[in-house]
Amino acid sequence: MVSYNKWTQAEKELLEQLASSYHSGINWNQIAAKFVSRTPKQCYDCYTLMKKSSGFERQYIKWTKQEEDQFIEYIQKVGVNWPRIQQDLFPQRSISQLKNKYRQSIQHLMHEKPSNASVSATETTVSQVDIIEQLKMILQ
Repeated sequence: MVSYNKWTQAEKELLEQLASSYHSGINWNQIAAKFVSRTPKQCYDCYTLMKKSSGFERQYIKWTKQEEDQFIEYIQKVGVNWPRIQQDLFPQRSISQLKNKYRQSIQHLMHEKPSNASVSATETTVSQVDIIEQLKMILQ
């Protein structure tokens, strides 16, 4: 039976301990299984709220070359599935940080492309695959 009651301090401590034990991609289903009456979503929401309110919210950490390469390769493989990318590769980064890195990389690519007013809009549209390939070249 699912509980909608306020989280106890003991539950919060257990949640923190369980979530901290994951080095990459927290498995909320496994964590929720350790609680009698909490769903994976409740565990995720409580943990996220605890992180934000306690000051250990994700901070900006400069992207390494290796992370950028992993990021681009993974997007090629699974597309822009932010929760999956976060869970599988970058649990320390927020979804907003991932989206911003993606946009920043695309903007960087677009600024390097010469503009040609005589080219139609459909001809200037670059496919996602082309962008990713060019991003890999830029980031090297």
